[in-house]
Amino acid sequence: MPFETWLAYTFVTAIFLLIPGPTILLVISYSLIRGRQAVFALLLGVGLGD
Repeated sequence: MPFETWLAYTFVTAIFLLIPGPTILLVISYSLIRGRQAVFALLLGVGLGD
């Protein structure tokens, strides 16, 4: 694999990892609205669901 291809792949993969998905946005909104206790239950559900 040429170095340029590897570099482009690494760059695009890093960008995709930095973009928050719907699950992360849900966790952030729950933490801001409902507090720490709701987030623990939500994280448990997300962990078991994934």
